[in-house]
Amino acid sequence: MLKESLQQGIQPIKTPRICVVLTAYNDAESIYDATRDFISQENVIKVIVVDNNCVDNTCALAMEAGAEVVRETKQGYGYACMRGLKEALLCDEANLIVLAEGDCTFTGSDIKKLLQYRDDADMVLGNRTSFRLVDDDSQQDQFMVWGNLFLAKLIQFKYWDSKFWGKCRLTDVGCTLRMIRRESLQKIIDKLYVGSHHFSPHMIMVALANKLVVVEIPVTFRKRVGKSKGAGGSKKKAIPVGLTMLWHVITYHGK
Repeated sequence: MLKESLQQGIQPIKTPRICVVLTAYNDAESIYDATRDFISQENVIKVIVVDNNCVDNTCALAMEAGAEVVRETKQGYGYACMRGLKEALLCDEANLIVLAEGDCTFTGSDIKKLLQYRDDADMVLGNRTSFRLVDDDSQQDQFMVWGNLFLAKLIQFKYWDSKFWGKCRLTDVGCTLRMIRRESLQKIIDKLYVGSHHFSPHMIMVALANKLVVVEIPVTFRKRVGKSKGAGGSKKKAIPVGLTMLWHVITYHGK
């Protein structure tokens, strides 16, 4: 009965057709390999690379690897994600959208894991908290793990539903890798508005506020290729981002 209730309104996808969105900001060292990795996966029909004002040859390398490149002039991780998700909806053939980054931290083969839950949820989130799947030299140190876990449990508590013992179980709010069904993204795309680094928890909360079914599964996480521009670069960057995420989790009440 529980599974039937959670699956209510979710139609099976027999033939997955996936559009992958990769965010990029001066990722010339990694974007070719990242694009080739994702575009070579079964069921992937298109890779979109979002150029968030790159000043190196990221765009040329992405196109050489087979990606469609779109430019987002508003600087910020969230703006790049939202632009990519909107562009993915223009791909009429795609019934699933995967969001990732162009720095080789995520692995295209993990799409197979996400696909296993396509008929059970509107959105499948990756988590980087299964340590056997996380490289020791990745950006995911103990500080990041515990900070993400704390925020994840706040969101879980915020959207608690006693009937289902919690609408979802979360351990990692900062993982970009996620897959969302086309019709589910259409329900929330115009309600996404965070342009900065706290976009990931924002998208989770928007999904939960709009009654989408969200599940989380372990994914691999590798050492990034090139220089980090986000919270993973240093604790000096991570602390302000974490505090912004905390404030957003506490104050967000939109639908």
